[in-house]
Amino acid sequence: MCFLCRLTTDNYKHSPSVKEIRVNLQTEDNTNNYFKTIRQFSEDNPAFPEGGIRHAIFYRGKELEIQGAIVSFGRKRLINEKKWLQLTADGFFNQIAGGQ
Repeated sequence: MCFLCRLTTDNYKHSPSVKEIRVNLQTEDNTNNYFKTIRQFSEDNPAFPEGGIRHAIFYRGKELEIQGAIVSFGRKRLINEKKWLQLTADGFFNQIAGGQ
């Protein structure tokens, strides 16, 4: 039964009302494509100093771009915070440079 139209037809489809759209927008996860500069990311996440982030980008930049954790915007590197933190949790940064 459609609660808006009070129809009992299972196959009935209605266009969403403004209220339904507003509720959907409020509950969606809008952090998927939120980008920050290196400085902003470092200030918001003190466990990642600017130098450490730049070091990781220098050595693993192409892989980070492929993973979607960073994007280039002209000469700037922007960090997708959610993806960067997920890669960190998954162990992507266990070895950044050197070592065996």
